[in-house]
Amino acid sequence: MYCGNLIVDKLLNAAFSDIRLIATDMDGTLTQAGKFTPALLQALTDLTAADKVIVTTGRSAGWVSGLAAYLSVDGAIALLLSVSLE
Repeated sequence: MYCGNLIVDKLLNAAFSDIRLIATDMDGTLTQAGKFTPALLQALTDLTAADKVIVTTGRSAGWVSGLAAYLSVDGAIALLLSVSLE
């Protein structure tokens, strides 16, 4: 991790050195107005160089498959819940 200040950079690197996996929601968390920004795409590329990154979403498995192929991530998880009302 790099912020431009040598002391802060060393502290950040030490603080985050044990992270092995980053998992995050996609919609509304990483997107802005439903879109991927250039900054997001670069951040995912930078993070996957150092750690494992997966995204999670409530969208369908087919959508998630395309997402994982498009983004620079190690995987994606679809969380579909169904409720049966009688």
